[in-house]
Amino acid sequence: MSVIALARYAIKSAIDTGKVGEELVDEAVFLLCSEFGGDRVYWPKYDRAARNKSIFMDRAAGYSLDMIADRNGVSRPTVVSVLKGIEEI
Repeated sequence: MSVIALARYAIKSAIDTGKVGEELVDEAVFLLCSEFGGDRVYWPKYDRAARNKSIFMDRAAGYSLDMIADRNGVSRPTVVSVLKGIEEI
C-alpha cells in the first residue's frame, strides 16, 4: 500500500471515531505517528507526469520558458530539462 493510501486510511479512521476539532486532529496525528513513527516517509509533492504534460502544452501554446516555469511552479532549468526529455515523464 502506498504512503498516500496509508495516510488516507489513518485520517479516515480518525474521522470515523466521530471526534471533532482538536480531538480529531490529535487522533489523526496519533494514527499517523503509529503508522509512520520512526520511519522516513517520502511524501510525493506533485504528479510529475501531469506537470510535464502541462509544460509541453504550455510550450505548444507558445509560452516562453520563463512563463512556463511561473505557470507550473518550477524553475526554468526544470522546464528546459522536461522539454529536452532529460527528466522522465
